[in-house]
Amino acid sequence: MSEQPDQQPSAPDNGGQAPNGPAGHRPQRPTAQFRPQQPAKKGMNGCLVGMLVAMLLGGGVALVALFAIFAAGAGGAGGGYAAIGPNEVPVESGDRNKIVIIPVHGIIQSGLGGGQGSSDMLISYIRKAASDKNVKAIILDMNTPGGEVTATDEVYHELQKIREDHGVYTVTCMRSMAASGGYYLAAGTDHIVANRLTFTGSIGVIIAGYNYSGLLEKVGVQPEVYHTGDNKDILSMSRPRRDDEVEIINALVDETYNEFAEIVIKGRSGAGVTREKFEATAEIHDSRVLSGAQAHKLGLVDELGYMEDAIVHARSACGSPGATVVRYVSPPSVLDLLMGAEAEPEHMPKSLADWVSGSNPQIRKGCMYYLSPMAY
Repeated sequence: MSEQPDQQPSAPDNGGQAPNGPAGHRPQRPTAQFRPQQPAKKGMNGCLVGMLVAMLLGGGVALVALFAIFAAGAGGAGGGYAAIGPNEVPVESGDRNKIVIIPVHGIIQSGLGGGQGSSDMLISYIRKAASDKNVKAIILDMNTPGGEVTATDEVYHELQKIREDHGVYTVTCMRSMAASGGYYLAAGTDHIVANRLTFTGSIGVIIAGYNYSGLLEKVGVQPEVYHTGDNKDILSMSRPRRDDEVEIINALVDETYNEFAEIVIKGRSGAGVTREKFEATAEIHDSRVLSGAQAHKLGLVDELGYMEDAIVHARSACGSPGATVVRYVSPPSVLDLLMGAEAEPEHMPKSLADWVSGSNPQIRKGCMYYLSPMAY
């Protein structure tokens, strides 16, 4: 007798109706199992997407609000910097009197841009120091090749106000470079300390651009410029310069240079740099770059030394040998706050490489500068 394979018992035929009682319970078939996971996953994904969109929208609103708060204080000289104010970083502890170190790093430029070389930022630092009755002296920590003519003069003007209106003693400490517009500011301080290897001097003005009219002629391009007056496009680089235009531009350069010369003579006459010496000394008036040691011999610098020497002199000169020394640094930007960054670093800006290579994008065509040739 052969064995028969096991077979599932067939369900009783009750016309599609399950019998009452547990004995007649119909077992569930695997093919008819209910799977609720898929709809649940779809609903969860939709919820996550909704939460993500809400978070992005909320973050965007918060970011716009922060920018609005920042922009609300950005008006007038000093702009947003004046509204927020610099942070004070302690350098040397002491009594309640203060000596403030103000960084002048990078190319001096108008407005809020330009990092530590921004004229608005520097003006706000000086005004902050002027508003603090405990500040007895400021030290310009200088590492700059110079900058825009007007921006430099605006900072110089603020320096004279804090000296004359508030009696704050001013010192310049020259680091690697304090040339042209940097020296313009230094000449307006009471005392100048330079490293013997500092690049300084370069007392002069420059305006430059590229004249590509010859190239346009070679490729057959004809520039079309419509303007009023013969000299409206005097700085156009798409055509050769007329002789009368050269005279006009040179007159502007000479006028700006004479302003620089007056600043130097006024600020350094006590050190023997009289008008006669200025005009008779080629090393001073021909716009060359000088080392700190050379500038010291010519009377353009008072002392060779370091920041520690500038601090010692400032404490002695302002009559506060135990004064606390602090450094002003930029407050973190809105983006820095969001990313958790700290205040602006105190090292030299990366644009120093651009100064040496001559490819600095901060230098604009047709703009007049008190700027060292090393920045081109």
